[in-house]
Formats: sequence, C-alpha cells, structure tokens
Amino acid sequence: MTQREQSQPRGSEKMSHPIPKWSIIASSLHDGFAIINEDNEIVFANSSLAVMLDTTIENLLGKKIFEIMTSESRKIVAHNIQTRRVGKSSQYEVELKKSEEESVPVIISGSPIFDESGHHKGSFAVLTDITRIRETELSLMKSEKKFHQVLANSPDIIYRTNLESQQFDFISQASKLILEFDPEEVLEMGTTGLMERVHPHDKHLLEKYRFFQSESPEDITGSHILEYRIRKKSGKYIWVSDAHKVVPDESGQPEYIIGNIRDISKYRDAQDALTKTEILMSNVFASIQDGISILDNQMRIVQVNPTMETWYKHSMPLIGKKCYKAYQGRDQPCVICPTIQSMRDKTANREIIPYIGGAGEVIGWFELYSFPLIDQRTQDITGIIEYVRDVTEREKAEDILRAQRDLGVAVSGKLSYQENLQTILDIIIRVTDNDSGGLYLINKETGNLEMQCSKGLSQEFINATSTYTADSDRMKLIQKGKVLYFDYLAMEDRREAVIRNEGIRSFTSIPLKIDNEVIGCLNITSHNQTSVSNYTRQVIEILTPQIMGLLVRIQAEENTRKSETMYKLLSERSLQGLVILQNDSILFCNTAFCEIIGYSQEEISRFTAEDLWQLIPDNERKEIQDIVVNNSIQPGESKFSRISLIHKDGSIRHVESFVTLIEINEKIITQIVIVDISDRVQAQMQLSNARDRALLYLDLMAHDIRNQLQVILGAVQTVAEISDDEKIIDIVAIAEDGTKRCSKIISKVKSSEKLELVGLKCERIDIILKKAITDFKSDNPSIEIKTDLTNSPLWSYIDQFFVSVIQNILENAIVHNPQPDSEKRIWIRVQSQQKGCEISISDNGKGIPDSQKDSLFDMQRRFGGVSLHLIRQIIEKYGGKIKVQDRLPGEPEKGTEFLLWIPTEIHKLQGGKEVS
Repeated sequence: MTQREQSQPRGSEKMSHPIPKWSIIASSLHDGFAIINEDNEIVFANSSLAVMLDTTIENLLGKKIFEIMTSESRKIVAHNIQTRRVGKSSQYEVELKKSEEESVPVIISGSPIFDESGHHKGSFAVLTDITRIRETELSLMKSEKKFHQVLANSPDIIYRTNLESQQFDFISQASKLILEFDPEEVLEMGTTGLMERVHPHDKHLLEKYRFFQSESPEDITGSHILEYRIRKKSGKYIWVSDAHKVVPDESGQPEYIIGNIRDISKYRDAQDALTKTEILMSNVFASIQDGISILDNQMRIVQVNPTMETWYKHSMPLIGKKCYKAYQGRDQPCVICPTIQSMRDKTANREIIPYIGGAGEVIGWFELYSFPLIDQRTQDITGIIEYVRDVTEREKAEDILRAQRDLGVAVSGKLSYQENLQTILDIIIRVTDNDSGGLYLINKETGNLEMQCSKGLSQEFINATSTYTADSDRMKLIQKGKVLYFDYLAMEDRREAVIRNEGIRSFTSIPLKIDNEVIGCLNITSHNQTSVSNYTRQVIEILTPQIMGLLVRIQAEENTRKSETMYKLLSERSLQGLVILQNDSILFCNTAFCEIIGYSQEEISRFTAEDLWQLIPDNERKEIQDIVVNNSIQPGESKFSRISLIHKDGSIRHVESFVTLIEINEKIITQIVIVDISDRVQAQMQLSNARDRALLYLDLMAHDIRNQLQVILGAVQTVAEISDDEKIIDIVAIAEDGTKRCSKIISKVKSSEKLELVGLKCERIDIILKKAITDFKSDNPSIEIKTDLTNSPLWSYIDQFFVSVIQNILENAIVHNPQPDSEKRIWIRVQSQQKGCEISISDNGKGIPDSQKDSLFDMQRRFGGVSLHLIRQIIEKYGGKIKVQDRLPGEPEKGTEFLLWIPTEIHKLQGGKEVS
C-alpha cells in the first residue's frame, strides 16, 4: 500500500473517487479491520470494528491506537508496533476498551505498511473478537453435562489432556472433520504423535507450550492461543487456532488442560488477500464462486460478479435494476430484507432468503449477508455489498444425512417397538419441516388401518382419525401404494369439521410396504404450509426406502422376542446384512450379508469370528473387535461405525455397521447390521474424479499449452530478427522442441479420456513391471537402474495405463535430474504387503521441497505437471494410493521417492499353473 493509498480514507479530497476495492473487502469483513499511520493514529476502520466497540467509525478515526486499549494491553500493543518498524508481522491477544466498565478480548493480526521507497508508514491489522471463546471456556468449567453438549455440536476440536498421564483423555468428533482422524485414532497416536504432524517451520511456536511434555505444570498456567499448521490424514497442511488453558484441582494444583482447535485456513486466506494488489482484488471478485452484488443507496444494482449473472440469467441485464425486481421479481422491497436493515442501522445483517427462478417459483435458498458502505466524512450510506451463498444443497444434504444417521442410530434395538415407531415419525416430521403427523399400521386380524403413534395433533383429532375401516376410502387410497401429496382441506371426509378445527393445511401420505405388500402408512401434516414443498417430496423419496428397511428391522426385532423362527424369516427379507455372533461362533447371517461379502451361506457356516474379522481392513477392525471380544459397550447399547469389507472377489465394499449387544438368558450375543453404501461412495468418487479432470483440462488450456505456444512464438519472432545462420538454426530448434512438448501434453490429456471407460483385468504386476523397466532401459541405456523385486507372483486388477504410470515416474526421475546421464541413479523396490503391493521408485535428483510435496498432486496448484495428475487418477482407479517423500528422510535435496500401493489378489497353483 503506497502513502497515497494510506491517506485516502482520511483525506476529504479523495472521497469523490471510487472506493478502492481493498477497502470494500475490508468493510465487508466480519472481523474488525484498522489502519494506523506512523504516528499510531487510526486512519481507517471498518464498521465491524465500530460495532465491536459500540461506537462509530468517525469516533475511531484520528484516535491513537492506545486510546481504544485497556491499560494492561497498551504495553503489548506498543511492543508489537515496534516490530512493524523492522518489517515484522505478528499476532497477539489484547483487550479493547468498549467502555470504562466493559472490554472486548480480541486477537490482533498485524502487518507493516511501507511506501514505494521502503519507508515505514504505519500498519494494518485484523481484530478478531474472541469473546465467545472466553465464554465457552467458562461454560465448560461450569457443567460437565453442558460440556458434552457443546462437544457433540462444536465444529472445533475440543480436547482434554491429563497432566498426570501426559496423554489426551478426550477428543471431540470434530477431529474427523478438521484432521480427518477419528477421535479414537487421535487418542491412539497421543500427544506426541499429534505434535509430529505439526509443520516443521511451526514447531518452535509450540515449544514453550508443550504442556504434555512439561515437567513443571506451573510454567504453563493461564490461557494461550497459538496458530500453526498441522498435517491432516490426507497429508494436506491446514492452519489451526489452538486455544487452551490449565484447569486446577480442588487444591489449586494443575490437573488437566482443556482446549479447542479451530480450522482457520479460510481466515488466514482472507488475511493474505488483504495484502494483494488492486488487480488481484479484481480477479478475486470475478472468481469468487459465491455471489456478490454491490448496490447504491437507492438499492439499484451497480456491479455483480459472474456468479450472480449465472444465477439470475433470466433477469439479465442486472445493472441498473432495483435488487428486489431483479432478484425477487417484486415491484416493492421485500418484507424481510437484510439490505434495508443495514441501510437503516448501518450494521451488517444476515438472512436466509428464497432463490426465485424465472417463473417466479422458489427453487432454492440463499444465505444473504449485507454490509453497508459508509462515507467516512458524512457517515451517510453510499451503498450496500450483498454477499450471497447458495445453501440449498448444503441444507438439504445435511438435513437428509442427519435424518439417515438419526434413523439408523436411534432405531438400534435398545428401544421398544412403540418407541422405534415414534422415533421414525419424529425424525421424518423434523427433516421435512412439518409439525405434525401419525404412523398407521394395518391390523392383520381386522384389516383396519390403526394409528400407532402421533405427534403435534390434538386429542380430539386423534380420537376421530385413529382408525380407518378396511372398506373406507382412505384405506383404498393407501392400498394403491403411491405417495399422496395434497391440500388437506380439499379432501372430502366425513370428519371435515374435525379437520377444519385442527387447522391442518397440507398433507402427505406415504404407504409403507414390505415385499410390495402395504402394511400401513406414514402421514405427515402441517398447520402452516399451504402445500407440500418440492424439498419435502425429495426428502420423502430419499428416506422412504430406509424407512421401509427400518420397519422391517424393528418388526423383526419385535417378533424375535416372540419367536426365533419368525425373527430369522423376517431378517432374510431385509435389504440390510445381518450377522449374529456368540463368542467365536457365527450363529446366523442373512442372505443380504452373504451378497455383500460374496460368500455363500454354506461357506460362512464354516467361518469363525476371526475369519469374519479378516474381511475388515486392519486399521478398521479394532473398534468392532473390542465390542465383541471385550464387551466395550453395555447390553442393549449400539455402536455405529463406517467400515470397509473385503468381498470374495477382492473388491472393497463400503458399509455402515450397527453393532448391538443383546443379553438373552444371561448370555451375551452380538448383532451386527450392515448397510451397503458402496454405490453412494463410488458415485461420490466418480463425481470427484470428473470434477478433477475438468479442472485439469481448464488448467492445461490456460497454463501448459499457452506457455509452450509462447515458446514457439518467441522463437519464431527471433528468427525474423536474426540473420546469422547458426543462430537461426538454434532458434528453430527451440521452436520445434516447444511444439513437441505441446503435442506430448495434449496426447497425455487425450489418453485420460478413456481412463474411466477401460475395464480392469487381473494381471501379474511383477511381470508387467519388469517389462516396463526393460523398455525404459532400452531407451535410456546410460541410466543406472537398481532393482529389488519380489520373487513371489503379484496379481492385481489393473488396466493398460499401469505401464504409463511406471514410465512417467521413471521419465520424471531423469528429466528433473540436473546431473549428467552417467551419474543419474534410479532405485526400484517392490515388496508384498498384506492384501497389497508397495512399489518404491527413488532417484538421486535435486528432490522436491517440503513446501511442494503436499500440493504435488493438487491440480489447482500444478506443481506436479500433467503426468503426476494422471498417475494419481490411474492409481486411485485401482483402489490404490500414491505419495511422495524424501529418498533420505529429512534431506530433500538428495532425491525423491515415490511410493505406490495397489491391492493384490491371492492366486493358487493348480496343475503347475497359477489360477485365481
């Protein structure tokens, strides 16, 4: 930022010019933002900082920065300002003075500002309100019950460390979201293991606060907030904020540490964005995937980003129109409008608004944030920034996933038959945004439709609608087996007065079927919605099969209490796999389970429990084994987990399991219910791969091919200017080389088009690998290759692209090695692992810096080039993994090692020949 830009927020003569985009971004931040000059005076502040201090921006401008600090914080601020003068950025915690009696704790992230001559002209800072963190810490100390409620819902990782054992004794579920490790995995790796995942450049920040290795706990008393990078399970580094403090026992001695770890990667990205130039800000504005709309103070649209134009292409052109006309199809402002609220009270506001399509229908939901643009001289509103995020799919997906999870977990065998039915009804009402309903089942003896449970209905209504006779019109509709959606008041019913008095306005009736036989219906009603929404219809279509499966299961469980024979009969009809274990024996499994793992009933009858465990990968087996062998849960309790099963043909099936301990006649048996979700997981992987390839093609057009064509263009232009024949020959050679490179890149991209279409075939890995090495050696005779190959035959399901994987890695090893060919070395090692084969290819080249390793296969970063992206896609198609590391640990400059792992198949000898 130049000196002219620094003074612009305060200079009255500048206010007529357009507001710089960096100030628009700063004004729209949720966090406070301020700029001070070399005299420590505030020359710019955003509205978030003013709101934080319960004042106005005008009152802040011109003040010394120390005037808004508490006396205890001024020394800290003064010290950090001194570090700005030598060009250092820092982050620290202080308290802002809101009034004489009230202060606001914040984290200040500050950076220096220099003019074009390199002279210090001040600094800017992002001020993050951490009041909620303080309040959370106090709340955690007050009530253990509240503590667990917070843990279950917190997006942050909450942990507790026992100072006596120097180990974690609790990690919240958010570890899966942030670090991709289950809490059990974090507990197993311990504090030392977690410390090893901290970025090498950040470990020095933690040395003072490594409480789990401290011999003097008193040295770490008080609260601390640290920010550092940590490596996720996938290998990617993220920025986290680690806030923790010591909790003493009754005697006042430190007993344990509690803290929370928050993913602040996006926040750090926002900080970095503030330092970009005006050109970068323009690019960011255009590339943001969420919508941005800038309005004037008359609510006319003055600027939008491409996302808004895509969303509202039916209203184009948008510029110059009133926002409510362009976006909502209205002639008057919306009744609930955060933009109007921001213009009225000059504060940021948020609201969920409908996404209106071209026909005026609601097709989704947007989360709209409005930020006022305020003239710093007059304090008048000059415009509004609207930040729009499409939350339709997120809200739908989260609601449906929560409902699926809740249905699976809640209906788990520990509830009574009636409680299970009520649970199903409650969850469906909740997820469809309705408020009432009833679940009916057909009485097999009378043929009548009878209400089993209800929610949100008056007793008068229940009494009038609790039974429908076998020959009633309602029964005839249900027997048709189709979901019915209609306005309830439009129905002709002899109970019309009762329905009218109840005030129900919309109605959905879902027939419940087992083997195409209608056994009842689930009625979902609303006292508020005038009709059944499209979202409700979608949710019902998605959840109805699961409801059917759950009804099968809970009815089977109910009948099991009456008859073991009936239990087995019903379980065989279930679409979910079922296994019953006692000690080391398999008492029963149903057909669905046999189909999931590919073994027949006869084969499984010879299984022991240990054989069953071998179908689960090693790293996923321990949790279920603990339940069965060690009874880690109580009888009647259930445990949900997501695991993988190895099919008889070697493929991996992804499943959800519900393990329940049941006590019968003082004996404990284990019931395991398996739901096959492989198709869902496969679909997600295919979508991910398709997206990655699309990004790759775009990147190729914008980066690789364009760069190589530039080489050709430069060479040809030089030819035109040079008359020396030898130089002309050299330049022409350069142009030819660039052309060949372009052709090679295009060929690799085209070859990937058939990647998903080519089927897999079981092949000998070691034989194909030897042939690939021989072919490469024939083309590069001067390159020394040392091999250590297993003598055992290795089989795996691969395709024609496997050879190109090996050749591309070998080619990279020599192309990026600056040494003469006679000094280039390649080492190839192959070894068999349990159910897999590991291939190691290392070289003595210049290596890959640590900062690039994690992004080597990231198509958005493109450190690895086209070849490595194709290699990753091919290996993932086989169900394998690839990673890169130093050939010699800790010495990246001495070469690189690529590690490939792919699953293998077991083959046996028959008649002297290898067969599957």
